[in-house]
Amino acid sequence: MREFAIAASNKLALMTAQDSFHIFTKKIGKYPYKEIDITKGLLGKDTCGMEYPGLIMIDASGFLQKKHPLDRYNELTEDVSHEVGHQWFYGTVGSDEYMEPWLDEGLTNLLENGVYDLTYTKNKAYCAKLMHSKFYTRKNVKRANKILKENANQFINKNQKANYINYPVNNPPKGVDTEDMAYELGMDFPAVLKVAMGETKFFDALHDYYQTYYLKQATAQDFLNIIRKYDNSKKVNNVINKFIDPKYLSE
Repeated sequence: MREFAIAASNKLALMTAQDSFHIFTKKIGKYPYKEIDITKGLLGKDTCGMEYPGLIMIDASGFLQKKHPLDRYNELTEDVSHEVGHQWFYGTVGSDEYMEPWLDEGLTNLLENGVYDLTYTKNKAYCAKLMHSKFYTRKNVKRANKILKENANQFINKNQKANYINYPVNNPPKGVDTEDMAYELGMDFPAVLKVAMGETKFFDALHDYYQTYYLKQATAQDFLNIIRKYDNSKKVNNVINKFIDPKYLSE
């Protein structure tokens, strides 16, 4: 059982990395390095993965047990896709991870959950086979897209208040956990922008942001400037104002 789990997880990790690489290249822009290496090891408690430019490290401890939860395969695809996404944000477009952590973690979470997860790939069928699940189907991927769009439109149209995300890690908004600010709320912002702007315009803007700051350092203000270049409508600015505190915008 353990040998099978390790072999299956290795295959799934490679398939996920390849799929993520091609999807992100198509959606965001060209990968700048000659290769990307993946290693698996024991990274310690609560550390699912770690990224460096050209290198990602994935925790394998969950597959060394005699028995492991089937959903560990799903977690593996999320971890691999997320760390591959970091090759674009921050590995290519750098940012201040301390002062504006959402610029790399939030945008990378969007690549993982709002791009890779919402694109049907062959490795999703393989993951479904490993987990004995019918969840990973074209129909369910399409349904997930629809639900996320409906939730974003509800957020926009009901004029719901959000929490600011552009705070430093040592001073998150009151009542907000630093990790949630960077990862979850940091992903919600571009995910809602995608619906407010429309997918084509949003990804054109994200591609422009990537190309403009390719192998350079960017700020939240730089990101907003690109967004407003493509859509400076009242709807988009209302979304921006719900997530971005102008007092914490760095130049």
